[in-house]
This record gives sequence, structure tokens and C-alpha cells, in this order.
Amino acid sequence: MILGDNGRAQMAWAKYTGRPIERGSGYGVRHIWGKPWDPDAFTAGWNLCYMPYWLGMLTEDQHPHPAVARLIQQVSFDLYFRERPVCARPEYVRDPGMDLAALIASNPVRLLRLTAAAKHGQALLAASSIDPSTAMQKVIEIRKQRSQSWSNLRKAACALLEQPHEPFGTRNVEASAKSVVRTMMRESRLTIAELAAIFERQCNAGTVETT
Repeated sequence: MILGDNGRAQMAWAKYTGRPIERGSGYGVRHIWGKPWDPDAFTAGWNLCYMPYWLGMLTEDQHPHPAVARLIQQVSFDLYFRERPVCARPEYVRDPGMDLAALIASNPVRLLRLTAAAKHGQALLAASSIDPSTAMQKVIEIRKQRSQSWSNLRKAACALLEQPHEPFGTRNVEASAKSVVRTMMRESRLTIAELAAIFERQCNAGTVETT
């Protein structure tokens, strides 16, 4: 048996949503329908939910709260399989039979709404987004300025994604590499998962930067 962490599922979630996992936020990725040993289910969007740790515990066998687990499964079923299924429905994914509309009607859900100022800020951000070639150039530029190796950057990205990685030489090297990756995220507007893919390609190619 090979044991591993939830790194691939977290990377899949980051890729689906375009946002990195927020470390230290009290939230994590959980499997709605279980089956983490099934490679098709382990990183499937319909099987992933980003939820508070305390809520995630209530969906697991150690601290079960059947009604909570059933409710989350119902949301997944309605989103992904009720109409126009996203894929062939696995036999273990079944309609829990809860009426979400009735539940919401008796327990109104309050939603935050964007203000005009927030919408304006989002429009400005979208207008100033960086195209892929410029983003890559920014990554290369920051790497050269900070004298970081592709290998250490790959380790740092894996560490931030909570994936297995080779050890760093020292704690200072680890902290520096993570700082550079965060700077790259901010200035290139790429996700950690996207940066990790770039670092992996560069390491596999054995690239020596010449630009």
C-alpha cells in the first residue's frame, strides 16, 4: 500500500477554481463521496468540497453527522448529476432524496452582495490581467533577480500546495524560495498550481535560462 497526502486533490481544486488553497485559514479540501483510493474520484471536481475543518470532520467516519454528510452529497448530486450530468455517474453516487428548495425556503440563506465599488475594482483587475507570455516573462525576470533555482522553486510550490517534495538545504533557503513563489503569484497573477507546472517543466527540461 502506498500512502500519500491530499496534495493532488488540492492541486485539482486550485486548478478548477483558479485560486490557491488558503493555508492556515481553517479550510481544507474534502471528498464528498469518499473513494479516495479511486484515481477517477480522487481529483474529480464533483467529489471535492472546500469546507471548514470542523465541518469536514462531521462528514468523516471518525466523527459522523449523517445529516450533514447527506446534505453536502445532495448539493453535489444536484449540481453535477441532476440535469446534464458532467460525466457518467458512478454507481455509488446516488440521489440522497433531500429537497434543497424546501430546506432553503424554511431556512433562508443570507448572501453577501458586491458593492458598486467592489465591482469596479474587479473590472479594473480584469482589464489589467497579464497575458500568458507576459506572465512567463515575469516569472523568469523575478527568478533571475532573486537568484533562485528552478528546483528550489518547484520544492517551494509543492510545499505551499502541501505536496511531497525533496528537502531544502536549509530553513533559510526554504523561506526564501517560498517568498519568491508568492511574489511570482502576485506579479504574474498565476496560481500556485500553474507556477508549479512551469517549475516542473523547467526542471524536467534541464533548462538553463538565457533570457
